[in-house]
Amino acid sequence: LDDRIDQAVEQAKLLMKEQARYPGLSTLTFRLALRQADQKLKQQDWNAVSSAVALALETASPEADHELRRFQSVLPIANVKTGNRRDAAEAWERELKTQPSSRGAIQNLAILYYWWALRQETTGAGADDLWMAAIAYWTAIVNFDPFWAAWKDELEQRWGMLFQDADLQSVR
Repeated sequence: LDDRIDQAVEQAKLLMKEQARYPGLSTLTFRLALRQADQKLKQQDWNAVSSAVALALETASPEADHELRRFQSVLPIANVKTGNRRDAAEAWERELKTQPSSRGAIQNLAILYYWWALRQETTGAGADDLWMAAIAYWTAIVNFDPFWAAWKDELEQRWGMLFQDADLQSVR
């Protein structure tokens, strides 16, 4: 089944060049791409997830936006896994602009920029701007009360014990 979905997606991509001759091909391609993205996600084939979601985005109708939402959090991770750090950063930064209290986005950006800067430092190319971004996001975390409140709630649920705000001050 996996191979047949991959073959169908490839065939649909070829036919997309002659889309005018095949009404409804965009919808079919969109559905196939979503199916392929789900399949590749289960296999953790991050390059293929990224490609399938990109094709789905390319062929999606405006009404299909709700179907793509489930891949919003996966796509940046797929980009990180495939080395496309800039694309991952841009996705999380867009999320942060639309949801300024997104604990996950700010945390992911802080970690992404830290590791990215550390890696660039070993190659000696352009690490300064990355370090500045990493420092900015870590500073934002330290001063972002909703982050700490959500983290405290998560720890309390996971460990089954209550924490006082003062308990987190040393970490903060």
